[in-house]
Amino acid sequence: MAAFQIRLYKLDKDKIDSVTSSDLNEHSDENKPLIEYVKTIVNKHNGDIEREESYARKYTPTTSGHRQTMGGVEFITYHTQLDNSSHSWNETFPEPLGLNGTIYENVASFFEVDGQIFAIGAGHGVGLFVRYIDGDFPIQVAQRIMHPNPTSANERIVVGNVFGRTQSFRRQQAISASRNISSVWQSLGGKLIESVIKESAFKDMFNRETKVVNADFSGYILIKKSIDIQRLPQLAKWLLKKFSTPLTDEQKKGFDYLNCLEKISRFKDKDLISRLNCEYAGYLLKEQPEKHVTEVDFAHNRYNDFLLATSFKIFGHGGEPVEFAAECVYDSEPAPFVLSKLRAYVNEVKGNEEFDDEGTYELLKGIEMKAQTGDVITSFHSPVMNYFQGEFTYNGITYFRIDNNWYRASNSFIEVVNKDFEKLLSEDFFRLREDENVNILPSEIGVTNEGKYNRSYDKIDDCIVTDKLLADGIEIADIIRITNEGKIHIYHNKYGFGASMRDVCSQLSLSMSIISRILDSQDSGREILDKYYETIKKKYTTGEYKNDGMTLKFSKEDFTEAILSARKEDFIFILGCIDDIPISVDRGSNIAKFESIGITKVEAPNYGFKLKIVRISNEGEL
Repeated sequence: MAAFQIRLYKLDKDKIDSVTSSDLNEHSDENKPLIEYVKTIVNKHNGDIEREESYARKYTPTTSGHRQTMGGVEFITYHTQLDNSSHSWNETFPEPLGLNGTIYENVASFFEVDGQIFAIGAGHGVGLFVRYIDGDFPIQVAQRIMHPNPTSANERIVVGNVFGRTQSFRRQQAISASRNISSVWQSLGGKLIESVIKESAFKDMFNRETKVVNADFSGYILIKKSIDIQRLPQLAKWLLKKFSTPLTDEQKKGFDYLNCLEKISRFKDKDLISRLNCEYAGYLLKEQPEKHVTEVDFAHNRYNDFLLATSFKIFGHGGEPVEFAAECVYDSEPAPFVLSKLRAYVNEVKGNEEFDDEGTYELLKGIEMKAQTGDVITSFHSPVMNYFQGEFTYNGITYFRIDNNWYRASNSFIEVVNKDFEKLLSEDFFRLREDENVNILPSEIGVTNEGKYNRSYDKIDDCIVTDKLLADGIEIADIIRITNEGKIHIYHNKYGFGASMRDVCSQLSLSMSIISRILDSQDSGREILDKYYETIKKKYTTGEYKNDGMTLKFSKEDFTEAILSARKEDFIFILGCIDDIPISVDRGSNIAKFESIGITKVEAPNYGFKLKIVRISNEGEL
């Protein structure tokens, strides 16, 4: 029987069960046979195809799939047939998986070891089970069998607007925990440690002794040595044993960059997610001291829709929905304003009844957001919790709620954040040099209205106020300054050095991306800028800026040419925090700290732009 390299996937039974149950707290029946799980997967896939009238082919060769025992374990195989085609994997798969020489388009095969389901796929067969993959398993195994310095890596970026990044290295690369506190790592590739490849079990599975073995851990585990398909159950059992082995102190230290932030799985930790949501809702709905303002942010991951929102409406179980204009949110401190509305609604529904945090949480159904683009109004309804993010301590452990997900901070996380942020404060990012000629206006005493502060820049001759105006669907800036020397200053301002820093850092990242795109492609860039200018002009000539007596100081030609003729080094992006309290390492929100680290150390260098973070007080202190 032929041997081959193969990607081995572990599936999550709870994810499969979620297809047939709406109750996320309902755990899988461990005694349910493999065939029942596989039928659920196949029926769900085929049902989706029928509803969507997809061109994809159905996995229904028989009602039960082909079943064959190999390595003492039953394999259940499904496939789709495609005539007049050829695939290289047909030369290795047909006999053991019951394909019997027939050419098939896609193949997926399942088996169970020690109560855990594993799968392999050929062609596009992985698409049959991709939504049920246990993505954490490969990374956990990697920490136990791979050298900590990878040769390739893929990260999910928690801060900023870049969702992921793949890196390849010419040689093994050490990864710093402090530089990557903003990442949740999704895949690694590298060399297996010597002690692993010397194990007799390893040599038995791969039927040869070798000095160097590479592997990929990316939703799947691919050990880059050929293995007989009969040995797959043995490999799965070996991997499960490694997974269950506690990490040594050396392994923890070597892979500390993987464990700064741990995403809480709603499938594995349903009870914890439920408790966190209830406790956090209770925390939000209680009156809080002033510091609470900076620890919580009201936003939505559909950022552009959120930016263009016209109104919000609170729904719950009982009582009348509470609707309020988006202007009321944006022209105040958003989180405290909305929380006051939520508290009023909950108190009205509760009356004189006593509710615990869970009961209070159950009263709330969601918030409807209406967004307008041109003449088109779109409504989005999301659970209340989807609008709030911030830092929360529960049972002595620090958690972060970001983009509808919960993250658990490791014991060393806060220490790493503070150490890295302290270093950041001493660098050029938080200092304006005289030769940079950046003009920062002070805020009025007690001003928390970002829009009002932004409009104050109209008094500066070389500034254009562009707050909440979009270019190609992106907010480029709150204010654009074009100096006589041809320098371009891009301002993004936010109230408070707190959880809302995530919002403004996302704006900055998007702004950097579109400016970079405009500079790289002059023709399309000119088109984008011309349309953008017309949007700006409309607000100055017929909109609220006209009502405020504001004046547009640049023509379209001057505006467009100034930006297109500038080099990247001519741009300075300014993140302004309207705050009377000095920014320090001992202050407030950890989200603000690691967002600052992410935007300065990851995002800005990625685009090649200069970035400054400044504090704006009523005295204009930086």
